[in-house]
Amino acid sequence: MTISHIDQLAQWWDEAEEGVIEKGDTVINRSDSETTVYVATVRARRQHPNARILARAPKPKPAWHDAAAVMADTPGCPERRVFIRYDEPGWWGDADSSYETDELAHVTPLIEAKVTDEMVKRARAQSMKWEFGGISEDAARAILAAALGLETT
Repeated sequence: MTISHIDQLAQWWDEAEEGVIEKGDTVINRSDSETTVYVATVRARRQHPNARILARAPKPKPAWHDAAAVMADTPGCPERRVFIRYDEPGWWGDADSSYETDELAHVTPLIEAKVTDEMVKRARAQSMKWEFGGISEDAARAILAAALGLETT
């Protein structure tokens, strides 16, 4: 059995969610003359009786989502501390407990810092612009390590 276009729109309307439309939501809008489906380009100021939400816009992943570790705080504890990303998506842990991604606030990703050959090459190239003719590879490596807070020998 096939379903008609009009019946399909009526079914979508019945299954759609009422509420304030957010930017990116898929919306069904029903008036006396026609029914339309579209993706909202702005957030609605208030709920509209002729519009319902077919699908909520996906929440964007935070930029730090794939970091191995972050510095953050949580609503119950404003002290910033280190959280490690678990293998289970959306979960992070500190020394005492586990938290969902949405519970972390003021997040700063932690990176593994290391001096690469490319960094040394760029630093030396930049230093060549100075009057005295630039710095050695060893000097560039030591300066970069110090700037990253790494141990220098």
